[in-house]
Amino acid sequence: MPKKVIVDVASDGTVKIEVEGVVGPSCQTITDALLESVGGDVVSDDKKPEFYEQESEEVSAGGW
Repeated sequence: MPKKVIVDVASDGTVKIEVEGVVGPSCQTITDALLESVGGDVVSDDKKPEFYEQESEEVSAGGW
């Protein structure tokens, strides 16, 4: 799945940031960087189920 960041700015100025295609807490790093650049206060921090998954490591059999 491709990685995607969706930023929705409502007419009242509230901003919703959604990260897709990222597993584990690395999505928090992405949203934290965006929050730091735009400023403001976090009103809600809803985590998707993917946040609680672990990133998988691809393992090669190495010719076995």
